[in-house]
Amino acid sequence: MDALVWTERERMEFKDVPRKDLKPGWVRLKVVAVGICGSELSGYLGENSLRVPPLIMGHEFSGVVIEKADNIGFELLGKLVTVNPLISCGNCRTCQKGQQQLCRERKIIGVHLSGAFAQFVDVPANQCFSVKDPYYGALVEPLACSLRAVERVSVKAGDIGIVFGAGIIGLMCMKFMRMMGAQKIIAIDTNNARLMLSKDWGATHLINPLKENALEEIRKAFPQGVDCVVDAVGYSKTRQQAIESLRAGGKVAFIGLHENPSTLTGDIIVRNEIEIYGSFSYCNDDFSKAVAFVNEGLLEDLGNSWLDRRSLQDGNDAFQELISGKSGYSKIMLVP
Repeated sequence: MDALVWTERERMEFKDVPRKDLKPGWVRLKVVAVGICGSELSGYLGENSLRVPPLIMGHEFSGVVIEKADNIGFELLGKLVTVNPLISCGNCRTCQKGQQQLCRERKIIGVHLSGAFAQFVDVPANQCFSVKDPYYGALVEPLACSLRAVERVSVKAGDIGIVFGAGIIGLMCMKFMRMMGAQKIIAIDTNNARLMLSKDWGATHLINPLKENALEEIRKAFPQGVDCVVDAVGYSKTRQQAIESLRAGGKVAFIGLHENPSTLTGDIIVRNEIEIYGSFSYCNDDFSKAVAFVNEGLLEDLGNSWLDRRSLQDGNDAFQELISGKSGYSKIMLVP
């Protein structure tokens, strides 16, 4: 089968890869659409220790079920599905508490196992969910991540929020903040094209830190600080700015994932009783909610200027475009 294989830092090769036998309890999908995630950009740059080349990445995807293992019946055979790529053990303490994303034995399709940057991908049958549209279906995974982050900061009606980063995770966080009743939402991004897209997703204020001082603009608009922040970038500077932009008693969720150290001002955190939450991936319940949101049409009124579709064969060029920071798209999907 054709596959886009990450072979070394900043190098993807489009090559023919043999298909393996199906494992018991698994099914095979013909991939229809697969998104490029920000964490995969870090992996592509060799900055993510979880991903080791050679690897077929791709964990945000949809496909048609074309084959099943002999030991199972499967009602979705021949149907369009999306897949929860996070496979947990189901037995440990965190799994039993409904925190499957924190399972020490977790395996993620496209990270620890071969992913969907290919014509076909094998997945556990019980990780499949029926969807109506292949492209929106491939967005369930980032939508679940975003839902979890926004719920971590307990957005309430009338709140003022900030989202650092207008990639797809950031945009989806804005959408959920608005849905949960946020009155004002500040979007912050250095890419002006993506920043302008934020208005369609619920942002009321836009800040490009390359053109203006972000903290000064925040304090000018909201002198007492904001209620909640989601940092979908994950740099040391954005984490510190997130802390400094909050009102006393405010909440921040760090969802941007980089393996760089961060220095935060402890006295601000302590004296202002700032609540800091890590937000990693999603639990099974989050994913199920995201499937329902997508099938109910949550994303269908947003147009498609934020989304571009490319051939899988052109995947390396798409990665290069995204890491340059010049792409005007918040999400690029590859189509085998």
